[in-house]
Amino acid sequence: MTKNENVQIIKDANGTPVAAVLAWAEYERLKTGIDEDARLIALATPHRGEESFPADIARRLATGETPLKVFREWRGLTQQQLGDKASVPPMYISQIERGARNLGRKAAAKLSPVLQVSLEALLDDSVVAPSRFEVGQKWSGENTFFIAEVIQIDDEGHKAWVEVRDNAGQLLSNDWVVMAQFREAWTIVPV
Repeated sequence: MTKNENVQIIKDANGTPVAAVLAWAEYERLKTGIDEDARLIALATPHRGEESFPADIARRLATGETPLKVFREWRGLTQQQLGDKASVPPMYISQIERGARNLGRKAAAKLSPVLQVSLEALLDDSVVAPSRFEVGQKWSGENTFFIAEVIQIDDEGHKAWVEVRDNAGQLLSNDWVVMAQFREAWTIVPV
């Protein structure tokens, strides 16, 4: 046994440390984190208040799983329980989780407080509201029977010639629109 101020190191026959014995006060200090590394604290401070998730949740989201399903399972809720708490039909939740429908902003606003996540995290920013149009982008309207496709864009990328079609592909209308018109009532459709 070697003694080092408040810690005793116990070594095996080869001299490799295998255990440490320390004073109770030292153990309590380490357990509570009183002496956290100041450098790590300084690195983390600017990010306090930002939304964060456990690594396994972040990994599932990064691999493309539906955020609604990931967060629901993380909170230990069934589709029925979540639907009841958020006043959203469980069938709608099921359809979103299967990818049969897109999560709309109104429903997301009801679900996010129950799941204790931000609206942006639930809607997955990459699917919600890009700031510019891109040719070929497809959008789903609040009425799920309509799909809009960007055919041409202006030089700034904020105004586009859009064709709106029904779910059978029949052209319903086409016109120039601005991005602001799409942000509230339409959701980008992942291709």
